[in-house]
Amino acid sequence: QADAAFPHEARHWPPWKRCPVPLSRNPESRASVGAMAAPVEDAAGAFVHTGQGKIRQDLWARAGLAGIVVTSPMIALGLSYKVSPIVAEEGELWELDIFVQVIVPCLVWYAFTVVAVGRISFYLGRNTLQESNSEMKACVRSNMTNLGVVHALILTLVLEMLQADFPFEETGARLALYYRAMLVFCIEGCVKGTFISTCFLLYMEPLSPSAAKAFAIDHLSYMGQPLAWVLLSVFYFFGALLIWTFGVDGFPVGLLVSTICFFALARSFLVVLYMNEWKNPELTEADRAARVRVFRELAAGLGRGLAEPRLAPVVPAPEGGPPQTGPVVAWS
Repeated sequence: QADAAFPHEARHWPPWKRCPVPLSRNPESRASVGAMAAPVEDAAGAFVHTGQGKIRQDLWARAGLAGIVVTSPMIALGLSYKVSPIVAEEGELWELDIFVQVIVPCLVWYAFTVVAVGRISFYLGRNTLQESNSEMKACVRSNMTNLGVVHALILTLVLEMLQADFPFEETGARLALYYRAMLVFCIEGCVKGTFISTCFLLYMEPLSPSAAKAFAIDHLSYMGQPLAWVLLSVFYFFGALLIWTFGVDGFPVGLLVSTICFFALARSFLVVLYMNEWKNPELTEADRAARVRVFRELAAGLGRGLAEPRLAPVVPAPEGGPPQTGPVVAWS
């Protein structure tokens, strides 16, 4: 049952693995480097495509909406730069303005991200495994390592940005405080993403391939959290960049940079959407339906009703071993 968790038996092998003559010994394949690196239908090296890379207006619209949602708060901050400014002076008014205009919005935003990441991470972890048909342990190891490196690189940039002097701190105290808040949120996300990736690898590495498969499926939410924190860290990074531009160069230049960042963020979201929508042609609809049932069981046990996992009847193990139990819904 553990080996059947992902369909990697012979009927799901790529066509080039079913060639009667190995590609390395096939004269026709040796003539083409592409035949060694890309999926082929025959020994001649014909490329395969499924038509899923075509332009989809619905995905572009969703990505554009996400870009607008991300950049709009920064533009609003830039507009309010000269409106109702906070004067950096000692006194009760200064502290009240800071609490109402900076502290409260930041606390509300932080509470929102905590809830959102908890839900988005399960969705991202599910999508990274939904179309997989290779050895899961190696895939998870590679993904977690890459995400940990990305977090570490972003963290080094953000730490340098936090230590920079603010030329607009006296005239734009609100912008300076939001600039610091964005960087602190980004640092927190990078630290959590790096820690989760490291812990996941430490606990999964000693496991066998079948046990690592069960470990990854049981912890889909933790699998998706590093990617969720990468997306949020990119948002915080661009937010700090826009706030700095509004504070140093003024609103016109800030609006120009906001437009450029909008297209960059929208394009990034578009790539994620396209990757999530892709369907593996080597999987059947029956395989996907079985995986969806497993995902629903997992979602029910992760707080969406807190349903208890249903177990199969206890079956005596061969040779007098301990009794075995397992989920009713098997991963296929």
